[in-house]
Amino acid sequence: MYSGSILFNITPFYNNIQSGVFKVKHGLDNDTQSTIRYEYSVYHYIPLEVNNIGYGFVALFNYYMTLDGASTFCTYDVLMCLIIFHVWGHLKILKYHLENIPKPSIEKYVEGNYSIKVAMYTKEELKTIFVILKENIEHHKLIMEFINLASDAFGMMMCFYYMFHQIVGCILLLEISALDTKAIGSYGVLTVVMFQQLIQISIIFELIGHKSALQKEEIDNEFY
Repeated sequence: MYSGSILFNITPFYNNIQSGVFKVKHGLDNDTQSTIRYEYSVYHYIPLEVNNIGYGFVALFNYYMTLDGASTFCTYDVLMCLIIFHVWGHLKILKYHLENIPKPSIEKYVEGNYSIKVAMYTKEELKTIFVILKENIEHHKLIMEFINLASDAFGMMMCFYYMFHQIVGCILLLEISALDTKAIGSYGVLTVVMFQQLIQISIIFELIGHKSALQKEEIDNEFY
């Protein structure tokens, strides 16, 4: 994201150097008698005539805003990844505890010519199993409560997050559709990074959903 925002701001600056706009006065090229205008990464309504110093202030402001936006989305992605992997880790711990519940001792009964092996818990073992199951149930309830709280806190934000990616993704694809050096240099890296973020966060959500469903199946297989 940072490399994309840097390229997004450097490309207009490079184009301005190539066009020679920094060398002419009032944007008028004396050789061709044509008007040369500054190229910006983000355009603003500026009621005054802009010189090189004014362009520098606008360029720095644009760089700050794009970098701030990139930092915001990167921070949000990191936060969501931490929350999801935190839940995933607790599910792995819960799975480990369920898989390592003490097995009942096997007792052998002999009746005539037949011997029967029966797996049964003793009364003392049942008390221990009851405590272990209670702890695992409380742990599972804690995980579900945390997931519900996280969903309530970030649900609306995730809606706007995906909406932002949909809109910006369409705009970036439209900008890069020219497939020339200028378009690829300005929007290529930014487009790749934006879609990488969208794919990454979507895969992580799918993984945690799959892990939760798999956890239920493993519990059923463990006890039934």
